[in-house]
Amino acid sequence: MEVINASSDHVEYISNGLVSHFSKVNQFFTYPRYKDDYETMYKHVTKRIVNGDENHHYFVAIEDGKPLGFLNFYMNDDNVGTIIAIYGDSSDVKEKLVERAIEFAKEKGVAGLECELFSYEDDVMDLLKEYPIENQLIHFKINI
Repeated sequence: MEVINASSDHVEYISNGLVSHFSKVNQFFTYPRYKDDYETMYKHVTKRIVNGDENHHYFVAIEDGKPLGFLNFYMNDDNVGTIIAIYGDSSDVKEKLVERAIEFAKEKGVAGLECELFSYEDDVMDLLKEYPIENQLIHFKINI
């Protein structure tokens, strides 16, 4: 398996993955917190990959030419990187994607890297335990 920069060949795969990711997040919150329609995702992913966007980057894990997962990375004007979404077939795929995002952040001289994870993303939380993580926000929901 290798992790590469996404190309126009990956737009449909990433768009479908983001729809799945944000649909799951919206179900988790029990309301439509994020847009999760295909047309919106396709429009934004196409614009960012095909036209180029220096702040948004997508990395794709592939094996034998088949995509196995992707990571959506955003770098803001304050030089802080954010992992927006990690999507993959397995924990191994997600781990390779996170390693590439950290490597990319170091290459770009990013001051810090942030990521918002949801309680159902146990596999990602487990793989991040080996890094010096500082919890900065605790978000909770009280069901009434």
